[in-house]
Amino acid sequence: MITNFNSQVLLPRPFNLNLRQVLIGLNLTTFVSLIDQANMTSLLTGPANYTIFAPTNAAFSGISLPALAQTLQYHFTPGQVLSTLLSNGVLLRSLLSLPTLPAGGPQVLKIFRVQDFVGVNDANITLADNFASNGIVQIIDRYLSLSLSLSLSLSLFDI
Repeated sequence: MITNFNSQVLLPRPFNLNLRQVLIGLNLTTFVSLIDQANMTSLLTGPANYTIFAPTNAAFSGISLPALAQTLQYHFTPGQVLSTLLSNGVLLRSLLSLPTLPAGGPQVLKIFRVQDFVGVNDANITLADNFASNGIVQIIDRYLSLSLSLSLSLSLFDI
C-alpha cells in the first residue's frame, strides 16, 4: 500500500520560513546547492507542501550523482508528513516518476519503524519534524539511492 499524505495535517502556526530557508538554517547546504544546480529551487520556495528527506552534508561526501534531478526528486514526497505518522512498512510516493513503472507511476519510499526509531529505505531519520511554511524537513544520515525493487504497482491509500 502506498500512502499519500494530503496537506490537511494540522500544524502549529505561524511558520514564516520556507523549506529553502529551513534547510539553510539546518546547515544542509550541500542539499540546497544540489537542488539549485538541478533547477528545482521552486520546490523549496513555492506554495505547494512537501516533506523532504534531506541528507546531511556528510552524506554527500565522495558521492557522484550522475542523475542529479532524479536522485533529488526521490527525496521529496507531497504533503506534510510528521514522523509520528510514519508506520513500519508504509510506502510513500516520491516526486520521481519513471517511465519503466506501470503507467509511469511514482517511485516509492519505504518507511521502517522500531519503537521511536524511524527510517526511510536504508537511511535513518536523525532529526525529525523541522517545520517550514510549505512543508517539513526530516533529516536523514545518507542520500536515498534509486531502488527499482521498491517500484511496486500497488493501490494508493490516502490518509
